[in-house]
Amino acid sequence: MEANSKLAITDSVMTIAGPSMAGGLVQFLGAPKAIIADVISYVVSALSLNGVATSEQLPSRAQRRSVWVEIGEGVRELVRTPLLRALAISVSVGTFGVAVQETVLVLFLSRQLGFAPATIGFVFAFGGGGSLLGAVLASRAARLVGVGRAIVLGNLLWGIGV
Repeated sequence: MEANSKLAITDSVMTIAGPSMAGGLVQFLGAPKAIIADVISYVVSALSLNGVATSEQLPSRAQRRSVWVEIGEGVRELVRTPLLRALAISVSVGTFGVAVQETVLVLFLSRQLGFAPATIGFVFAFGGGGSLLGAVLASRAARLVGVGRAIVLGNLLWGIGV
């Protein structure tokens, strides 16, 4: 739970910083130049990965299994385990809903309310603040009400926040 919470905190910080920076870039550079800056950042990131030393030993070809076999095992386990199945469905439906909502929200904020790109970025950054709070409180909530109830509560609050 603690490791997952730390990953969620990192993701939340990026959810706060990313939209704010993107909105500012679009507003001050224009959309085409902001996209070029984004492409450059990905190239720099990819080149930086070459400098990362790895110590992991890959299994020999004879020991490796097909990725399709491993995917099949994962799907079977997901279907067999009620908690995992419920989580997968919940997260899938929630993620789909957020994707639809965010797309429509950008259009609404820009076309109907006349918000500038930087302002739209800040609106989305506030959502990251909510997920940061959730990530920080997740372990405590799990201890207080149990993991299952904490997940349900988190999903309900996520839906309300959206």
